[in-house]
Amino acid sequence: MKFAIGICLLLSLIQSVGVCQNSKQHSFAANYKLIAHRGGVVDSLSAENSLLALEKAVNRGYWMVEVDLRLTRDGVLITNHDKNLKRSFGLDADVSSMTWEQISKLRDKRGNKILKFEEVLNYCEGKLQVMIDNKIDGNDTLLFAKVIDMLKRHHLYENALMIGTDESTDFLLER
Repeated sequence: MKFAIGICLLLSLIQSVGVCQNSKQHSFAANYKLIAHRGGVVDSLSAENSLLALEKAVNRGYWMVEVDLRLTRDGVLITNHDKNLKRSFGLDADVSSMTWEQISKLRDKRGNKILKFEEVLNYCEGKLQVMIDNKIDGNDTLLFAKVIDMLKRHHLYENALMIGTDESTDFLLER
């Protein structure tokens, strides 16, 4: 009987701690705008720049998600942090050396795939703002104008943030 009462008291304590933590999180979120790093990684279970990570960022009340912008060999904008695919996908190849068709077939250990930038914007529209970590070499003004047009089309341009490379900074500053 004492054991059962002890368990009940312990469960009540755990529940009250959880409620306090939740109210602290809501208070914190009300005062700050949270940005989910690397495409929405908000826990150790979701892969960076994955749809699951984006969903979790929305569900946890994040305001913005930082995504890593890269370009495939055939000119498709994708979201992937690393230049090389070895760490996440076990393939020792650079993103820029592969076509979208090749990259679209890759899956990580959890079954996640690389997302097109457009897919990320489609998901974020009306749910999350975006911070773009531009990892594209050079200053391709036509490409960056395309990125800006995509942001505008998805109603994300007004609050969008861009981390530019040395080469793209001048173009981005003119906007």
